[in-house]
Amino acid sequence: MENYYYLVPLTSAFGNLALFIQNSNRLNEINRILLPIYATLIFTNLISIWMFFADNPDIALFRLYVLRHFLFLLPFFLLQLTGYLTGRNHWNVVTKLFLGIVVLAVLFAEVTYWFNLNFLLIQEMKLRPWGYFPVLKPAARILLTVLFVGSWLISIYWFIK
Repeated sequence: MENYYYLVPLTSAFGNLALFIQNSNRLNEINRILLPIYATLIFTNLISIWMFFADNPDIALFRLYVLRHFLFLLPFFLLQLTGYLTGRNHWNVVTKLFLGIVVLAVLFAEVTYWFNLNFLLIQEMKLRPWGYFPVLKPAARILLTVLFVGSWLISIYWFIK
């Protein structure tokens, strides 16, 4: 059976590329916030496809390592967008602190990969019907929860207040 699972992230990447191109010459404040989101989504989706089609788990693990650099930035960019949409300065104290957390998460990912400590975050790179995908350990789940749910909770609070 043919693998067509890659079409979802590929379609998303092209959609975000179209938005990036359409809005790249409109440099008002909202587009300066949206362009990094579009770029992050483009790279995240393309690298996901690249990871799916790895020849073996070690290559997939390296591609996951590359993916994390973009994936970890997404909650920060979305938090900046929420700050703007709620009338706050999008470079406020909270977004700066959150960026610090993102940088620490990326540095932790760097250390785990380069010092062969992947066992701290990744149980295995499992071959699924769509390709290789990580089975995360609790530490990785906690890290992703802090980033994504943390950004979401702050955003909800800002929209309410």
